[in-house]
This record gives sequence, C-alpha cells and structure tokens, in this order.
Amino acid sequence: MTRRRKILLAIAGVLVLPIVVLSLYLAFSDLSGWRDTVARAASKGMARELTIAGEFSVDLGIVTRIHATELSLANTGWGSEPSMAKLDRLDGEINLWELFSGSIHLPRVDIEGGRAIFESDTEAGSNWALGSGDGTGGDGPVRLRIDSIRARNVDLLFRTASDSPDWDLTVASLDSSGDEQGNHRLAGGGTLRGTDFDLSGEIGTFQNLINLMPVEHDLELQLGEMHLTSSGRIADLASLSGLDLRTKAVIPAPDELSGVFGLPATGIPAFTLEATTAWTSGLSQFTLTANGPSVDLHAEGTIDSLVSPNELDLDLQLEGPDIRPIGRLVGINDLAQESFNLTGHLTWRGFPVEVTGLEMRVGENRVTANGRLGGPPLMLGTDFQINGNGPDAAAIGILAGLGLPHDEFMIEGHLLRVEHGLQINAVHATIGSADASADGFVGDPPTYTGTELTVEARGPRLERFNQLLGVTTPAEPFHFTGRLTKGDQGIALHEVSATLGPAHLAIDGHLTTVTGMVGTDLTITTDGQDLSQIGDLFGYDRLPAFPYRGAGRLTVTAAGFRLADVIGRVADTDLSGHGLITRKERLAGTELQIEVKGKTLQILADFVPSVSLPNETFSVNGRG
Repeated sequence: MTRRRKILLAIAGVLVLPIVVLSLYLAFSDLSGWRDTVARAASKGMARELTIAGEFSVDLGIVTRIHATELSLANTGWGSEPSMAKLDRLDGEINLWELFSGSIHLPRVDIEGGRAIFESDTEAGSNWALGSGDGTGGDGPVRLRIDSIRARNVDLLFRTASDSPDWDLTVASLDSSGDEQGNHRLAGGGTLRGTDFDLSGEIGTFQNLINLMPVEHDLELQLGEMHLTSSGRIADLASLSGLDLRTKAVIPAPDELSGVFGLPATGIPAFTLEATTAWTSGLSQFTLTANGPSVDLHAEGTIDSLVSPNELDLDLQLEGPDIRPIGRLVGINDLAQESFNLTGHLTWRGFPVEVTGLEMRVGENRVTANGRLGGPPLMLGTDFQINGNGPDAAAIGILAGLGLPHDEFMIEGHLLRVEHGLQINAVHATIGSADASADGFVGDPPTYTGTELTVEARGPRLERFNQLLGVTTPAEPFHFTGRLTKGDQGIALHEVSATLGPAHLAIDGHLTTVTGMVGTDLTITTDGQDLSQIGDLFGYDRLPAFPYRGAGRLTVTAAGFRLADVIGRVADTDLSGHGLITRKERLAGTELQIEVKGKTLQILADFVPSVSLPNETFSVNGRG
C-alpha cells in the first residue's frame, strides 16, 4: 500500500476506530472497566498506544453517541515526538446496525482542539502506517461514510526525513457535509505557516477520497492575498497521476508568500498563473502559463506523475524585462538590470536527461547548451556542447558565480562526464583581448588519477581578472601555459610557465595530493625586474622594487621542506643556500646553510627600513 493511502486511511482510523471498537464493546460486553479495555483494544488494533485520560461516556442506540476527552495516540518508535496525535475533545455518532453490512457509517464527527504530526522516514515510511506492522494493511476499499464533520482549533505538522523545513497548518474551523452520493461540501479556514487561509468548495466522493480512488473537486482557496481556484478530476491520489485539471492563481503580492513556501523575497510584482492538464494514453498533457509585468512563462508537455515522475517532455520559455528578481530567487543578489530569455526542450526518461536547444540570454549576451545531463551524485553520462558570446562577460559569469570583467566574450567547447573524471575537449574562451584554452582529462579528486590536461591563457592586462582570481595583480600582460598529468607520485607539471610583464616563473616536477604534500618535488626558476610585485601578490608590501632572479629545488618530506641548489640575485646581492625547514613548533630542528654577498651592505636596509647600515661591500656565510 502506498504511503499516501496509508496516511489517509490512518486519518480515518483515528476518527473511526476508537468509536467502532468502543461501540461494539459497549453493545456486547460487560461495561465494568470499559474505558481501559477500549483503550487497550484500540491500541492493539492500531499498534500504537491509545490513552483516554479524561471523560468518557456513551449513549447507546442504533445510532450510538460517544464522548471522550484528552485522547493521546503514541508515535512510532522512530518518530520525533512521543505523541503523534492528541485530541482535547471528540464527539461522534456511529450507526451500529450498518456495521453488520460491512460498512462504517458515522452520521457526525466533532473534534475540538488537538494536534497531529505527520512525518516520514526514508526506510520506515509514514508514522501513520497503523496496524500490525506487516506493511500491507489490506488493499480492499474502505466502506466509510461520514455525513458531517466539524473540527475546531486543530494543529497539523508535516515533517519529512529530509532537511526541508516543517509545514505547520492550523485548522481554526472546518465544516463539511455530505450528500447521498458521498460528495462533501466544505468550508474552513486557519493559518498555513502563519498566513491566513480560507478554503471552500466541493470534493468527492468521500469514499473515493479515503481509498485513493478517482476524486473530483471544485475548490476555492484564499491564501493571504493569493486567490486560487481548481476544478477537475484526479484519477490516482497516491501518485497524482491521471490529471484532468483547470487551475488558476492570482498572486498580487508574491513576496507575501515567500515565507509560506520557503523562498527568498524577490521583488517580483503581481502575476497570474494558469495550468490545465488532460489525461491521454497514460500521460497528462499540461500547459502552464504565468503572466505579469516582470515575467512571462509558457511551459507545455507531458508528464506521467507529479509525485514520482518517470516520464517528462517539456518545452519551456521564460522571459522578462529584468533578470534581478529571478536571480534573487536562485540566490544571486547582485545582478544588473537586464532583460532575459530562457528557452529549451527537456526529455526525461530517467537519467541521463536529454537537453535540446537550451539557450539563456541576458541582454545581448547568450549561452547555449545541447546534450545530456547525467544523474546525481556523480552526474555520469553528462555530455554537453557549450557555445556563447556577447558584449558583456560579467552578465553571464555572475550566473555561474564567476567575477568576470565587463568585456565582450566568446566561449565554445565540449564537456563529457565519464567514470573517474571529466573530459574537456577543445574548450576555448576569449574575454576582451584575453583568451584561454584547455584540452584533456581531469581525474576525480582526491587522487586525480588519469589527469592529462593542457592549458594556456594570455592577455594584455591581468588586473582585469582580479575579481575572478581573488588577489590584486598588476596591470601587466600575462601568459600562462603548461601540461598537467597524474602519475603514481602525484600531479606532474610539465614545462609550466607563467609570464607577468617582465617577470617569469617556470616549474617542473610533481605535486602530490596526499596529506602534507609529502613527496612533492619541484624545480623552480624565476626572474623579473620588480621584486615588490611578488610581495603584492601575497599581500606583503615590504619588498623593494629591485630586479631579481633565482632557481632551486624544493622537496617535501615528512620531516619538512628541503631546499637544494638554491641560488639567486637581488639587485647586486647574490645568495645561495640549502637545508631543511622543519614542520615542528618554532621550526625546531631547522638546519640551513646560507651565503649572502654583495657590493653594498646598505641594500639590506631596503628590506628592513628601520635599520641603518653602512655602504660597504659584504659577505655573510653561516649555518643555523
């Protein structure tokens, strides 16, 4: 039996079972000690302990009247709270004669005050799956008829096993009366997550409703300022499939409902939402439109189920004069005011999802994607061809969380998610006068096994990419190139080279990805005209603007960082050294052999401005 069916049957059972068990017992048994006996019998039938702590009275007859107060029904063992339902007062009527025909007829059910919690567990299912615990509960139709329902001041809490917030609903009043066919006309109101609502209309039949059989409805809901009407037929309540519906919602103040649905405030002005569905050949054909001054949405296609869809075809078009409200809806709050347009076709038959003609336009900027989207969490099977261009890279970059400059751009390439990594095929991008390319394979972290990637980037001014890099860089031309491969010893760097203005850096060797980078072995050479630029990159402004060059080898061991064959020159000062810098506290055990010599000792004062040194040649040699 489906979870939705069990929930509806359990709700009916909470109303019916105590009355039925109690009435039968009073009609055919000794009435001494009746309250505890009835509670035990009901507890056994529901596999939950029912406690009746207050009043209890019975007025016997063909239509028997029952009154009880302070009822409590224990929750399942994995539930978040001890009680799953509490009722302050329950009054009801049951037709005992009709029990012999196998049907349950309740002329009246009256509830005053109470609270019920509905929660689910990914393995155990619903806490309202009452009974012996065999998980079946029977699939035959429940023959239940209720003529009149009255409820006042009942709190309902809906909680799932996921991290999604609870839904709290307070029914201040609900009155429902049924006709001979079992259709119920209802009227009620209360609050949903603190927002007032009023509900009225007709739904039926009640018999079909509790048995999850086809139900027709004609309802009207006022939730805050939103006015919603819905009418039609639902063939399967459990899966919400077999839909023939006509729904319309007029939403004059969308932000008023942001708290109800757990969405951020967006500033979207009033709009109207309309949806129609028609059930044909096992699928619901649907059309969804939304119209307002800031958004126009048109979606159409087919779907088999709203609860657990296995088949979906969707054509989508979404456009508007200002993308900022849409950005705020998905957590991007600093977009510029630009018109936008999103179109595309999606086909779902399980993963991978086919995406055809997906195009996003922001102002005059566009990005298109065609291919397949693999299933989470690894997204295996994702295969996308991406193309884009426009006058402002920043307008598109911000959608991906990238701080790109306001320059014209072009991007093209092919991305393929395969087992153990990401295949990057001829990805090329230009932004202004800068361009970058990448080709190869990147293995999955943390080992990056199989990585073999060639990258190159160049441009006239690196400072244009300060926001993207997260550091302050000089307004100098740049060129980066190199090849990365993953071997047994880590990531191998082949002829990795970086040029920034007159400065140059070259690295060869391998970089490990194990803890502490133990096993890293790099050969480094560098030269440039302004040492202060290196300090600026790392946030240190005490280095002088001297020309420099240097070379050496760095290996990382468990003991620390070993330097070998280090030689360098800053202005007219030469230095060399080798040794070990340990990982220990206060560098205990560090051992370095250093030699520094130059034409004037005064040059060292430029590194420590507060120190005055003579203008003499010098040579320093030591070990420490």
